[in-house]
Amino acid sequence: MQEQWKPVVGYEGLYEVSNFGRVKSLQRNGTVKNDKILNGANNGKGYLKILLCNNKKITKYIHIIVAEAFLDYKVNKGIIVVDHIDNNKSNNNLNNLRILSHRENITRGNRSNTNTPNIYKIRNKYRLIVDGKHIGYYSSLDEAITERNFKLKNIKNG
Repeated sequence: MQEQWKPVVGYEGLYEVSNFGRVKSLQRNGTVKNDKILNGANNGKGYLKILLCNNKKITKYIHIIVAEAFLDYKVNKGIIVVDHIDNNKSNNNLNNLRILSHRENITRGNRSNTNTPNIYKIRNKYRLIVDGKHIGYYSSLDEAITERNFKLKNIKNG
């Protein structure tokens, strides 16, 4: 695949983003002498962010920038999200990104924010999902694991 560049939405003429997930600052009179590839900074949770300037400074996530430019993604927090297919939050290559509903994103596969399959921490509760079905909320991870094991055993014996 060949690297393709598109303008960063809202920063046309100032920045471009590639399908490889790279962002560059474009040459400008007096401030930037040559196009310059920018390095993303880790936000502490694995996502790469970048500082963009256009009259004011704003930090944006690189996966969002790529999705806006190549997938016509429009930010709609909590409803539609950009998903990293391989679960590597720093892999912002276009072929690793897809648009999902928030619900699809938190329930897809066995990915879990607790590192325990089928169990997701939401606020101060643990949500159990088995066979794509919501089973319930539990006050502790141990309680959710016990219930998950019981449900999976019943399915296996069922």
